[in-house]
Amino acid sequence: MTIPDPPKWGQDPLSEFIKSAYENTFSTYVNLRKEFNLLEEIDKCFRLLIDNLINTPEWFAGFFLLRTHASFLGGGYVSL
Repeated sequence: MTIPDPPKWGQDPLSEFIKSAYENTFSTYVNLRKEFNLLEEIDKCFRLLIDNLINTPEWFAGFFLLRTHASFLGGGYVSL
């Protein structure tokens, strides 16, 4: 499914940055498959750890694990 860009999308600094980051994600997926596969493996490790945090007494470590994973998702995929 293709979603057309909204009017004026990419014509201001913020939406231009978001559009570029989105396009870079596709570029990474297509042109850097080896690196993308590594990012997928790292993500799987994060998710395995997070799935096993249920009722852990180490709530503070879990908090940082979740924050670290969020940072990875927010920056890792678009910065290659």
